[in-house]
Amino acid sequence: VRDPRDIIISLYYSMGFSHTSSPNNQVESELQKARDRIQSLSLDEFVLRHSPVVKERFEILYKLSKESRHSIILRYEDLLEDFDGFLRGFSKYISIPQERQQELFLASRPRDAEDLKAHKRSGKSGQYLKKLKPETIRELNQVFKPVLEKFGYEAEPNLKTV
Repeated sequence: VRDPRDIIISLYYSMGFSHTSSPNNQVESELQKARDRIQSLSLDEFVLRHSPVVKERFEILYKLSKESRHSIILRYEDLLEDFDGFLRGFSKYISIPQERQQELFLASRPRDAEDLKAHKRSGKSGQYLKKLKPETIRELNQVFKPVLEKFGYEAEPNLKTV
């Protein structure tokens, strides 16, 4: 999983700017209408409007993870901050050949510069702190507080450090 506050920002850019076109004219027409609707909103408007859906999906994921004996929840931020620890946790469930581990490490690294039109825009965690207004972050923290705590995220980051 990834911090839902970062996921919703990625959703804005992916759905509004970077998803590719479809060769099917009807599908492309619907995609373009969705892109136009998203692009008509500011990032802050979009995240506040779509946060209840993202929260609901996290609640479903948490419930499913508790009901399944064969599930593991790993955090994207841990992949970035402690690759070896992440790999140890992951390897308890799925074996990754040694030669693939370096490829996984390199593929998981954030970009040096942000590319708003790329699928992997930046890959950095905590982008919501830089992209959103403080009042939007406070609102998101309230919406997401129950799921943030369940997945080990800080519900009240220090906004003064940004």
